[in-house]
Amino acid sequence: MEASSFLQVCAFTGVEALGIIKGVSDMGDERKGLGHESHYRPALQNAIEATKSFIQWKLHTIPDEIPDISECLFLCGLSF
Repeated sequence: MEASSFLQVCAFTGVEALGIIKGVSDMGDERKGLGHESHYRPALQNAIEATKSFIQWKLHTIPDEIPDISECLFLCGLSF
């Protein structure tokens, strides 16, 4: 849910997003959050490994020039 919103904002503002990687530590069933401490570390480790692999694969598509984000900052009410 949160990832979809993030990607929609990126598309709306023209900011290129590399993607979303989310660690999942439960099955989303009625036992969600009931002492599954042993699942958090493997979920985090899997997300780390996925992130590293994705970045290594995606790096060659990132442009070398720095994008102009001044319009995005203006739309967000920020200025520097």
